[in-house]
Amino acid sequence: MPASNRTTRPAARAPRGAAASTWAIVREVLLVVTFVAALRLSLVTAAPSDEPSCSAADGGSGSCASEPSFARIVAIPDIHGDLHHYRQSLRLAGVVDGEDVPMEWTAGDSTHLVQTGDVVDRGQHSLLIMDMLANLTVRAKRVGGEVTALMGNHELMSGLMDDTRYVHKDEILLLGTKELDAMRELGGEGMGTSYGISAKWQTGTMVWHRSFGPDAKQGRRLRRRRPLATVAGSGFCKSLFSHAGVRSRHLDAFDGGVDAMNEAAAAAIQGKPDIGWLHHHPLYDNESPVWNRFYSLEGDDDDVCDEVNRVLTATRANRMVIGHTVQSGGMRTKCGGKLHLIDVGMSSAYVGRAAAWICEGGEVRARYADHTELLEREADGEKRAGDGGTEEAGEKKKKKKKKKGWW
Repeated sequence: MPASNRTTRPAARAPRGAAASTWAIVREVLLVVTFVAALRLSLVTAAPSDEPSCSAADGGSGSCASEPSFARIVAIPDIHGDLHHYRQSLRLAGVVDGEDVPMEWTAGDSTHLVQTGDVVDRGQHSLLIMDMLANLTVRAKRVGGEVTALMGNHELMSGLMDDTRYVHKDEILLLGTKELDAMRELGGEGMGTSYGISAKWQTGTMVWHRSFGPDAKQGRRLRRRRPLATVAGSGFCKSLFSHAGVRSRHLDAFDGGVDAMNEAAAAAIQGKPDIGWLHHHPLYDNESPVWNRFYSLEGDDDDVCDEVNRVLTATRANRMVIGHTVQSGGMRTKCGGKLHLIDVGMSSAYVGRAAAWICEGGEVRARYADHTELLEREADGEKRAGDGGTEEAGEKKKKKKKKKGWW
């Protein structure tokens, strides 16, 4: 509302005595009701017009597949709202230099960066990192680079299914405080100058849900630019990336194609899908590419490797690279280097360490702040899995304390 049209009303005087507590409750309710009314009138911020879309319906590629010309394929695993380790991981991947905001893409036209999903939840900076990642996508595209951010189960839960259990409480309260402060400025002194934690929490939760609506900035990003999987790179580096792992039945349902699978997944989340229906959708249920634990849990590796071979044959990739399940000892490979598990618990909510997966020059490495490990090497025209040892002479591999809990 323009300042010239703002009406300033005297603040209501709270009753004395026993009625004061009742008045405080009524005031809290009135604040929330006023916010909801204003929320319905608020404008929705659209995603940047120059941010490329992965949706074929929007003129995109469908799968956000890599161009063959990229010499380097790098990946950043699950971030979970940890701003510090996200920035550090980008530097380890060699795609940014410093701490400047906005962060400049420095990898030119030689690199495709894949983020394996689960940007949000657990940490305090989920929405900020989503904005930064979208900005980096635009800046990379302008100079010929590429950034692909995949759908994770936490984007699905807190972004599309209204499940805010894992959103950091400080992020919710900050959203609520900012929104209520804005409403106070809009409504004048009569709105009061302080709010209880319940008003901040309810308001912040509503702001979070609004942020992922079909026409909101973050909501458009999830619906337009979060494929389930992508095939990136060429030659030795050609790899299939997904959050939890693509199963052969996911591809069989769409004639073996990643593009067709991504298009079906995108179509299912347009608008405001029914949450119960989405829970049972074959591309979003517990055995889907964003949720399954088939590839990451310990067990019969023969079954796992047989399935990996089927999927890689269908997608013509050399390896599958996944996040989703924390590897407390660091990135590792299975099936002779055909399966790479790269979720290292980046967020301080888990282990708290930066990491980047890098494929170039016939080698795949896991790069950390203090050392680099060889994961796989092309030798004499054949693939060979690395032993996971450090490349620095004489350096002992550091032992990481394993944290208990559900990842």
